[in-house]
Amino acid sequence: QRKIKITKEQIPGIIYSGLIACVFADLLVFFALTKIPVINVVLIGKLSHSEVFKYLKCADMFILNTAYEGMSHTILEAITVGIPVITTNIPSNKEVIEDGVNGFLTDYNDKGKILEAIQKIIENPDLKSKFSVESKKSLEYFKFEDLVLKTVKMLKEV
Repeated sequence: QRKIKITKEQIPGIIYSGLIACVFADLLVFFALTKIPVINVVLIGKLSHSEVFKYLKCADMFILNTAYEGMSHTILEAITVGIPVITTNIPSNKEVIEDGVNGFLTDYNDKGKILEAIQKIIENPDLKSKFSVESKKSLEYFKFEDLVLKTVKMLKEV
């Protein structure tokens, strides 16, 4: 297994909002298990939806290590603001993220692959813009009006 070197300067702080408690807890466990130093943890409490977007826009990446999701609105929010996404290859996430095209997919709790994805994003700043452009394309599929029209069409066919 390849060793991954991430320097202390490359590790961003973690900003915690009450709206993403499970993500925060999972991320702290991940950092503890992988022994990656976390420089800053800021507990900011509950945020309004618009405030969450302000913080997301400042993020270097969005990581969601999850075994189960319906349609993850947090992933859609992250790609809306143009930040790279690292998440698990469960069916609903694969509807939004295509591995290596607009984000990275890993197995649930695969710390080595998550670390590799983090390092790729840190070492290749161009990935952020590539993933952002490709993610905007996938967002087209999830436009509310289109989803309603597709649902109505499907119901009429049944």
